[in-house]
Amino acid sequence: MNALNLNKIPIDLHCHSINSDGTHSVIELLDMAKQNFGKHLALTDHDTVEGIKEAKLYADKIGLNFIAGVEVSVTWDNNVLVHILGYGIDENNDELTYNLNLLRAERFPHHVAHPRGVRPIGPHRLQAVLPGPRTPPAAGPAAH
Repeated sequence: MNALNLNKIPIDLHCHSINSDGTHSVIELLDMAKQNFGKHLALTDHDTVEGIKEAKLYADKIGLNFIAGVEVSVTWDNNVLVHILGYGIDENNDELTYNLNLLRAERFPHHVAHPRGVRPIGPHRLQAVLPGPRTPPAAGPAAH
């Protein structure tokens, strides 16, 4: 490690890839972290877990501690956009991926396929990602 890097903290807990609004692929992000003496990196793409499996595999290959994350975008109160970071998530959790897909469908209605043909309804799209039965949203207007 050279003198220029002695004061840097080897962790980044808030990274976005091209799977949301980042400009680099998952592999490029991890390579950049490693090249800059990073030791820990969390991928926290907006409303998607799309790159987590790839990141886990590649981080293990290059010796980087990877933290699975997501940045959930929700509307609060009078249309105030709030970003919630989640760490240590399970990218295989059906409830999580279902609800993230609903959020993305709301934010990008013409660019993201609606999960299982369900249309988003109401001002708050995140249904409970807590354990327990899920009540699917009521049928909305026809797809456009």
